[in-house]
Amino acid sequence: MKLVIYQFGFQLDGSAVQREHEIVDEQGRLSDKLTVLVDDIGIAMKRLGYALYGGKVYKKCDKAKYTYSYTCEVEAFVNSFAANKSFKARLLKDTKKVIDILANPLCEVIRPLCVDYNLIKVNDGHCWSIKERRFLENAIADKNIGHVTPRAFSPYDPTEEREPKYFKDVLENSLTEAEIEEFCEDSLRLLNYKQKRHKNKVPCFIGAANSGKTSLFQPILGLVHHGNVATITKQRVFNKAMIHHFTEVIFVDEANLSTLDIDDWKILTQGGYTACDIKYQTAKSFINRCLMHLVAQKKLKFGPEDQAAVDRRLKN
Repeated sequence: MKLVIYQFGFQLDGSAVQREHEIVDEQGRLSDKLTVLVDDIGIAMKRLGYALYGGKVYKKCDKAKYTYSYTCEVEAFVNSFAANKSFKARLLKDTKKVIDILANPLCEVIRPLCVDYNLIKVNDGHCWSIKERRFLENAIADKNIGHVTPRAFSPYDPTEEREPKYFKDVLENSLTEAEIEEFCEDSLRLLNYKQKRHKNKVPCFIGAANSGKTSLFQPILGLVHHGNVATITKQRVFNKAMIHHFTEVIFVDEANLSTLDIDDWKILTQGGYTACDIKYQTAKSFINRCLMHLVAQKKLKFGPEDQAAVDRRLKN
């Protein structure tokens, strides 16, 4: 990347860089070195196929026309820029300030991506529409390329007939035809970003150890980045503060009575208004609309006072 330094930033390959001008004192704005530095990082990111979303760095997928995927944290990205001689001197003075600005999930100093959670990009210019359950062509307008991205890219050929042998065998060995249909519907529903309705039942998949029940969640992990999955395990490493604006799915692996307190079981499975405690801060309220996926070796049996409430929230 050839960088040419000018008084107010740089140009790439000697070409003119046009910035959007606001009705302000432009000379005064550009005189701030930190502002110029952040502007220049934004220009370089755009030229190199990078973008910000939720305080993280995304990169345009090699085989996709307009899909960006998570690549690294802002800290790693900014430190890699510091190795460039055009940025080194400036970044060494303000590295922490730049990281703090760009890593803020609400940052709009550099125009962030907008994610269309209804679309999954596949090969040959097609996108799978979760809502319409079909492939679409040119789902994103040319004017929005670089600004709007599907939620994920999967190297899938929509013209080929696929045979999901392992996935199919596990279901057919365990469920009736009607139950398979219900299972597939529940699995697809996990992709409905923030569309959980209050007190909609949460599917709980029950089976013996090594029966393949946890593996049935793997297709979701192929489309949802693990950083956007709030995971609850038998080690109980969970707090409701793990659920944030970008959380797409809550996954409970090897669920049992001790995984969560009974109050948390009720709150998470019913969804809706709740609050989480933040250390040294006032409790923060939020609306939990995340879909859930539970896996257990046997049906969850709580005490007589709570069983009826849990049964109303779980679909075994």
